[in-house]
Amino acid sequence: MRYSAFILVALLSSKAKSQDLKLAGVEYFNYSKVRIKEGQNNLMSSFQEFGTYANYPTALKNGKTILVNGLVYANVQSTLDQKVTGSSAGHDFHKIAYNFMIIHRWADAWSFVGRLSPTLASDFESNLSGQDFMLQGSVSVTRKLGEYARIGGGILYTTRLGKPMLLPGFHYRYHRGKQLLNAYIPALVNYSYQLDQQQRLHAGLRMAIDGANFNVCSKQLNTGPAVDRLLYFRANAGPAVSYKITRLLQIEATGGLSTFRKYQFEDTAGQNYKYNSEMGAFFNIGIAVVPAKKKENPTIQD
Repeated sequence: MRYSAFILVALLSSKAKSQDLKLAGVEYFNYSKVRIKEGQNNLMSSFQEFGTYANYPTALKNGKTILVNGLVYANVQSTLDQKVTGSSAGHDFHKIAYNFMIIHRWADAWSFVGRLSPTLASDFESNLSGQDFMLQGSVSVTRKLGEYARIGGGILYTTRLGKPMLLPGFHYRYHRGKQLLNAYIPALVNYSYQLDQQQRLHAGLRMAIDGANFNVCSKQLNTGPAVDRLLYFRANAGPAVSYKITRLLQIEATGGLSTFRKYQFEDTAGQNYKYNSEMGAFFNIGIAVVPAKKKENPTIQD
């Protein structure tokens, strides 16, 4: 799911307006059935994702620091279909994460963001163990470039590419008039254009990379040794639109193509099974709670 990356992008910029920050929301992704490339050509895979999240930001009295406490739940439903026999097998995976972020401005042009995210990722088919837990996080620094842009970089430890990895991060934000470009590599690149005078309707393009790492306790996924872990990764690209239906509620939709859909199963014997599936269509719809517009606070915003 993209919500953790989005709130991080929004808060990395001290010019983040109220519509950038999402306080809570739900979203749904559907990935169409596509053929698995490896092995026999009669296997088809598809999956769905459902997520919900809540974030509570608190501005400290010093006027330079914001703390954000957040909770995330995600459910991934994977399905494997056998075209010849007509059989179908499905499996559910769950992720629960607590997000803590600190955003601090120590100068007019400079900001620091730190994030810590203890995560539980499992199919919950047996008792929890240490393998169900992992710790993700990031640190970054951004600098204001003139009136419209901000640039930054840092490091992050994440499962966004499927397996836990230490990666460099790069952030760039440009907001001028009705145009907004937000990029946080390796998470997403998002461009939107305001289509109305009331600042309710925005449309643009979004490219996002995401993945996950789940501890697996079920023997249903493999005929040999029991599967111990699932790693998966995909990249999405396509048009995106958002519309603010009330002062607090915003509906969002994205669609397009999902590619680089890769899966890797690890069994208890240490063997890896890697699969790639063909490119296919996806769509996403969500509803977010955003703060009502109010006058800018000069101690927090530029």
